[in-house]
Amino acid sequence: MKTFLQSLSNLGNLRTLECSDDIGPISLDNMSDQWRGPIHLHIFNGTLLTLSALPRWFSSLSELSYLSIGVNGLRQVDLQLLGALPVLRYLHLCAHLDQKELRGGVTEERLAIGGNQTFRSLAVFEFTNYSRWWLVFEQGVMPRLQRLQLIFKASIRGFDVSFENLTSLKHVTVEIDCQEARNTCAKVMDDAFDMETRIRDAVESHPNHPTLKLSTLYPQWLK
Repeated sequence: MKTFLQSLSNLGNLRTLECSDDIGPISLDNMSDQWRGPIHLHIFNGTLLTLSALPRWFSSLSELSYLSIGVNGLRQVDLQLLGALPVLRYLHLCAHLDQKELRGGVTEERLAIGGNQTFRSLAVFEFTNYSRWWLVFEQGVMPRLQRLQLIFKASIRGFDVSFENLTSLKHVTVEIDCQEARNTCAKVMDDAFDMETRIRDAVESHPNHPTLKLSTLYPQWLK
């Protein structure tokens, strides 16, 4: 992996990089702090790639406009790094459970997008959340965001909706995944209905009146 990363830095005209992996989480962060990625990279498509941590050298990709990546154990520092990328317009971020979460050593917690991670150029944000974290959008973030897509498990207890701070929002797509629910039929239905209601209320109260596409995936035994 270190040899591969070193070779990337030698490709001075590289604009697009697509990666996939089917052997489990890997690390792209085993270079020195002085190493920089391909500085003119515009597109990093790692849709099928799950990283053990978001690489610190991503912060050097000042021309990156499209990023699709999966990461284990999303952290506040990751959001700060991504939010500082100056021309990032499309972000697909998939957050998976890390080892602490799998062992039950981490309780649900909210991660705030705000302050020094404004995502000033972001127009499309797709967030697939299989972790125990929940994102909260603070005032002034993502000033150009028009499309928001959220996919998350209904078991997240920190669920909250703060669309009102996304001032340019026009389209919202939400998918609630109840497929792994182990509660009674009535409980699953009630939880899903509560989430759906809160999402609809948040979208309807948004001053831009964005369009909403809302769907819920129920367990097979409930069908």
